[in-house]
Amino acid sequence: MNDPNPKVTIDFWNVGQGDATSIRLPTGELILIDVGPRGSTLSQWLREKPRGLIREILLTHNDTDHTGALPEIVADGNIDIKRVRMLEDRDRSNSVQDKLFRTVFEISKNRDIKVERLECPPGRGTALCEVPPVKLSLRLYHPTFEENYRANTPNATS
Repeated sequence: MNDPNPKVTIDFWNVGQGDATSIRLPTGELILIDVGPRGSTLSQWLREKPRGLIREILLTHNDTDHTGALPEIVADGNIDIKRVRMLEDRDRSNSVQDKLFRTVFEISKNRDIKVERLECPPGRGTALCEVPPVKLSLRLYHPTFEENYRANTPNATS
């Protein structure tokens, strides 16, 4: 039976220092914005029982307090993930970042998870989803390359 009032649920997770947000769409799919550090409450919640398809995992920037739980979430075969989108905002010689993302890339190939660079046309944003019959449109806006480059800190770009 179709719900005449489909709902979107947005949860902000207490992950210590860092961020994690989950958006449950009326379809039951999830969009995650940041995942918190390794062992975050969000990753624990996802492991407790299957939560349906994760349509998108979006990483606002690559500090480990926003991305640290990503390898454990991607590695969990009980969590169905369609796509991970991230910025290229770190020096590749950083060993912590290199290990984190190499792990994600290797696992994603085995699980057929798309890993893509997060990019938006300047000023227009990228449509993440249109959810009928709800009048819901999630759009992602991101700084231009120049704004990202000139920012003093990764937090300033997110």
